[in-house]
Amino acid sequence: MGAKDTGTHLVQFATVDAAWLLQTSHPLAQAITREVLGNPKIAKVGFGLDNDRSQLQGRLNVEMQNVLDLDRVFKRHGFGSSTGVRAAVALVLGQSLRKSKRVTTSNWSNPRLTESQCRYAANDAHAPAAVFAQLGDWEARQPPVPAHRPPRPRPAAPDVSTRN
Repeated sequence: MGAKDTGTHLVQFATVDAAWLLQTSHPLAQAITREVLGNPKIAKVGFGLDNDRSQLQGRLNVEMQNVLDLDRVFKRHGFGSSTGVRAAVALVLGQSLRKSKRVTTSNWSNPRLTESQCRYAANDAHAPAAVFAQLGDWEARQPPVPAHRPPRPRPAAPDVSTRN
């Protein structure tokens, strides 16, 4: 039987220039994470943040402020409800983001992360920041999204019964 998952073990923050990886097992990392997540002056952007939000609120007892789930932005442009970082990087930046399944499923609760884990986590944090930085230009190039219209009523079927 595997070890019980105790939630989020690593929090990643990034700008277009740098990334920070904070292991939530360390008290100082928890304090920094609470400060950043709860600060409404600091924008937090990413993909699929609803699950992260509930896990972090449970583990760190913090209410995330000023959060933008980029999946919702892409949904407004007609993409699915879960575009994801790889597709967004391709669409907005014209680049490929590789995500190793082996690293994704590795043990993130280890006290010391491997170089591969650190690189993966830093790229995973940096990509949404890079997408967000170019998002306005990308959105300006997109065709207008048609307004959702309710379906038109179907005409009534002709009465084919014959009565004499």
